Amino acid sequence: MLLFGCWLTICFLSNGPYLAEVSPPRLRGRTLALMSIFYMLGAITEITMSIFLSYKGLALANFALTIFQFSLLFSLPETPYYYLRKYNIRTAFQRFEWFRGSGPSNKKEFDDAVTFTEKQMNASSKLTDVCRDFSTRKALFFSLTMACFQKTSANTPLQTYCGILLPNSFIKSAMFPLLFFSVSAVFNILSALFIDRFGRRKLLLISASGSCTLSICSAVWFFVQERTHTVLNEHYNFIPYMTLILETAFYSLGVQYIPGVINGELFAVHIKSKALSIISLVQITVNIINSKIFIVLVQNKLTFLSFTVYSIVSAVSFFYHVSIFDTKGKTLEEIYNHFERKGRRRSTLVANLLPQKDGGSILPSEERFEDEKQETSTPKDGGVYRLSWTFGNVSSDIHVPYRKRSSSVPNSPSVQTEKSRSPSPVRLKPLTTQKNEPNTK
Repeated sequence: MLLFGCWLTICFLSNGPYLAEVSPPRLRGRTLALMSIFYMLGAITEITMSIFLSYKGLALANFALTIFQFSLLFSLPETPYYYLRKYNIRTAFQRFEWFRGSGPSNKKEFDDAVTFTEKQMNASSKLTDVCRDFSTRKALFFSLTMACFQKTSANTPLQTYCGILLPNSFIKSAMFPLLFFSVSAVFNILSALFIDRFGRRKLLLISASGSCTLSICSAVWFFVQERTHTVLNEHYNFIPYMTLILETAFYSLGVQYIPGVINGELFAVHIKSKALSIISLVQITVNIINSKIFIVLVQNKLTFLSFTVYSIVSAVSFFYHVSIFDTKGKTLEEIYNHFERKGRRRSTLVANLLPQKDGGSILPSEERFEDEKQETSTPKDGGVYRLSWTFGNVSSDIHVPYRKRSSSVPNSPSVQTEKSRSPSPVRLKPLTTQKNEPNTK
């Protein structure tokens, strides 16, 4: 269990963010879908080996595969964002070209990544900051809601109890796990072909609606079998197999892996690992609760209640997915700016509703935005950081102001004192300065 926990945590915290940072926006969904596809292929491989090998042989085979994978990790390149966090722009640009290629659009995207990373590294990265900032809190709530929808489904207990839940039919119940993972792998591949064309929202809607309908069918069959006097002979044993296989197919189209795709795209670089650790903890907790309640209901011949709950959750998730923010084709900077704009609008609204300490008039939103513009154009230290680099025929010159939020707006929840923020100092050496000339007119 300790090794399983280490594997699950490392994969969840590293694989998704790594693939999201190195893949281009037009192919990011397809790239992140590879995690779920290879997970299913690995499960199929393990089940197949367990049929022919003993426990000792299976352990030795897994040990050999682990050593082979560990040797490949030494050649794994770091992402451009890693070098930007280390303020190594030259190496970051080389890695960016290695992953994405060269071109005007890629150059502009790299410029945006430099500015975006520089801005985020000046912010605080404590665990409490995940819930303190409204934009990050909004993204975290969005991810946690999708994680709960993902784990409160029939797919979670079926991975564990499908061998003892179903009666023998056209296949033996012990072979259903192999069929289960095979169907998941096929429909994961099918969904990955269309995720960057149709978007995340459409696939989630199709997946949730199909899972809801087939969960209702499964609930009806188990209710007839467990709570009525109707005798179902062996000719009807194929019904739960068909409903659960079709439910697995619809579930694999979206709900199974798209929340993981979105989690790798949402958060800023300085708090991404902390936010993902919270999401991972919630997912594991919901998974354990779902599995424990499911087996208790099965033992008391109340399996239909589980599938009734799954159908209700799928119906609620359908209406929730109607209004979600679709990240198709957007860069990581555009995704973060979407939630940041929501946070700014809320902070401005709260500042307008709260009076000043001296009982004066309410501060208009236009004045607050004007203060922020003045703060951006004239930093406290009077200078900007000039990031310049040239590689062959490609060059760029970016001016990044050292931005430090002032406390001019009283009683505003978005404003914090200098002691509470304590931003990390920028390590880049300021090359040029810009100072405002006094107005002599």
